[in-house]
Amino acid sequence: MKSYILIHELAGSRIVGQCEDLKLQRLLTSLGFIKEQNDFFIKKVDTEQQRIHIIKNLMQNYQVLFADGQDWSPAQLILYYRDQGIINGKIKIISWQNQHKYKIIEE
Repeated sequence: MKSYILIHELAGSRIVGQCEDLKLQRLLTSLGFIKEQNDFFIKKVDTEQQRIHIIKNLMQNYQVLFADGQDWSPAQLILYYRDQGIINGKIKIISWQNQHKYKIIEE
């Protein structure tokens, strides 16, 4: 998953992404994300419009995976945005069966 930006958190007041690729890490930093440990990058968002703008930018220009899960996971929120006509196009969703086994689907 080296060439992907993985979005772990999207709902709420921040976006949490992770990537291993140094070029993508520099990109996230240039967009205002702050690097924390384990290659996690955090961007505080004040409004839903700001969140949507950042996500649209990432989706249009880079490979982005949205984590699946419960309680408004990134995948659920991005699918909601697509259903509302806010986001267009295919969405890549990652879900884990265990720590080392995952599945990526495109919707």
